[in-house]
Amino acid sequence: MDTSSERARIVVVVTATVLLMLVIELGVVVTGSRAADAIPPFARRYKVTCQTCHVMVPKLNEFGEAFRLNGYQIAEDDDIYVRDEPLQLGAEPWRDLFPEAVWPSDIPGLPPLGLRIINDLQWTSSDAGIDGNPDTRWSFIFPAEVELLTGGRMGDSMGFFGEIEWKQDSAVEIEQAYLHFDIAGPVNLRVGLLSPQLLFQNDDTTRIGKVHPLWGSTRLSDWRVAGLERSPNTFRLRDSQAGIELNTLVGRRLMLGAGLVNGNGNSRFDADNGKDVYAKAKLKILGRDFYGTAAAATSYSVLLEGFGYWGSLKVDETTDRFRYFGGGARLLVADLDLSVGVVRGHHDNPWFAAQEVSSDGRSWYARADYTIYPWLIGRASYEQLAWDEPAGSGVGPGYEGSLDQKRLVLGPAASLRANVRFVLEAELYTQHRAAEINGLAKPNNVWARLDYVF
Repeated sequence: MDTSSERARIVVVVTATVLLMLVIELGVVVTGSRAADAIPPFARRYKVTCQTCHVMVPKLNEFGEAFRLNGYQIAEDDDIYVRDEPLQLGAEPWRDLFPEAVWPSDIPGLPPLGLRIINDLQWTSSDAGIDGNPDTRWSFIFPAEVELLTGGRMGDSMGFFGEIEWKQDSAVEIEQAYLHFDIAGPVNLRVGLLSPQLLFQNDDTTRIGKVHPLWGSTRLSDWRVAGLERSPNTFRLRDSQAGIELNTLVGRRLMLGAGLVNGNGNSRFDADNGKDVYAKAKLKILGRDFYGTAAAATSYSVLLEGFGYWGSLKVDETTDRFRYFGGGARLLVADLDLSVGVVRGHHDNPWFAAQEVSSDGRSWYARADYTIYPWLIGRASYEQLAWDEPAGSGVGPGYEGSLDQKRLVLGPAASLRANVRFVLEAELYTQHRAAEINGLAKPNNVWARLDYVF
C-alpha cells in the first residue's frame, strides 16, 4: 500500500469518527443532562461538580491547581465550604492535653472512593500485512483501564491521595499513594509513592486523551543501537516514584520544591541503594495565584515552570549517571490555553559498557487547547524527540533503532455529562526513525476514548 493510500485511509477514519461524535453530541444537547451529584471524593466533600476544579477531567483549571498544591483543600476558609461532615477521631480538648493525649483528627464522613473506567477504540497502522505491505486494524479495548481513586483530608494538617490501576495485559499496580503534610504556613511535605509533577502544564497525570507526552515517556531501554545491547536503564521522567518531597510557596505566586526518590520508576524497592534528587520552580504571573485567588480585572495568566533531575543507576560495578533539565511556559487567554516546553537529558553510560558510552537527548513541544463550549474542547500539539548517536560507540553513523520522533496529536474532547467524556485523538508521525530504519509503516493511530468516573 503506498503512502497516498495510507493517508487517504487516515482521513476517512478521522472524518467518520468526527461525524459520529457530532451525532452523539447533538443527542446530548437535545436530550439535556442532569447535574452529577455523586462524582469522586473531592466533589462529594464539597458538593460541587467536576468543572469546579477541571477544565475537563482530568485536566485542572487554575482553581484546581491551587486546590492540589494546598493538599486537597481550599486554601482560605476551607471549613465553610465543606458539605460532607467528617467523622471526628478524638475530642477537640485533646489538643490541650497533648502529649498526655493523642492529637485529634478526622476522616471523611463518606467513603473517599471514586472509580474511573476507560474504554478505547483504536485504529492503527500495523507493521505489515499478509502480503508484506503495511496494513491496518481496528481494536476494541474495553475496558482499557480501571482505576480506583481515593483522596481527602485527615484533620486540619494532613491530606492523602491514592490511585490503583488495572490495564489490559498488565497486573494491578499502585500508581500513586502518598500523604500530604501541612508543616508550617506555606511549607508542605509529601511522603509515599508520588508523581514528581515536573511540568504540570503538559503532564502525564493531567492529559485528557490517550497519548502520553514524549518528553516524559521515553526510556533509553526502548532504543537499540548497532553493536550495543539494549540498555537496562528503564528510567523515564513520567513515572511515579517512591520518596519524599518538600515544597513551599513564596508569597502567593512562586512555588519551590525538591524531592528525594528511589529513582527506578514506580518500583517499590531501590535497585542500587542510591537516591535521585529533583528540584522544581513554578512562577504564576497574573491570573489566579497559588492560593486560588483571582487577580482583579485580568482575563489571562502566565505560568512559568522549570526543573532539574539528577539520578544514577548501578548495574554490577558500572554506573550510569544521568541528568535532565526542562522548562516551559503556559499562557491562558480567555478560552485559549497555549503552552510550550523543552527538556534536555544526558546519560554518562546508559549501556553500562566497559568504556563509557554517553548519549544526549532533547525534546520540545507546543500545545494549544481551545474551549469552544464548556463541554467541547479542540486540542492540538506538536512534539519532537531526538537522541544523539552514542559518543565513543565506534559503530559509525548507522542505527539498528532510534528514538527520534516527530509527531502531531490532535482531536476534540467532549463532556457527554459532567463525569463522562468522549475523546477523539489522531496520533500522526511525520518522523519515526525506528520504523523507517526497519522498513516498517509509521505507527499512526486514531483513538476514540470513552472515559467515565463516579
